[in-house]
Amino acid sequence: EDELVVFAAPTSPLARGPVTLEQLAAAPWILRERGSGTREIVDYLLLSHLPKFEMAMELGNSEAIKH
Repeated sequence: EDELVVFAAPTSPLARGPVTLEQLAAAPWILRERGSGTREIVDYLLLSHLPKFEMAMELGNSEAIKH
């Protein structure tokens, strides 16, 4: 099975300890494009719990998100 990981810059407050849904909702998100399997899982398991979130960027490649 593949593992999905949410990550943030080391200087981000999100990297300092436990994170709340409110903090996740306020954070800028870089996600895969709609229709990708990864995006479907993220939409279903995580984003469905956030009433709204900040989409900073949508990319077509997971490697581009990592770099």
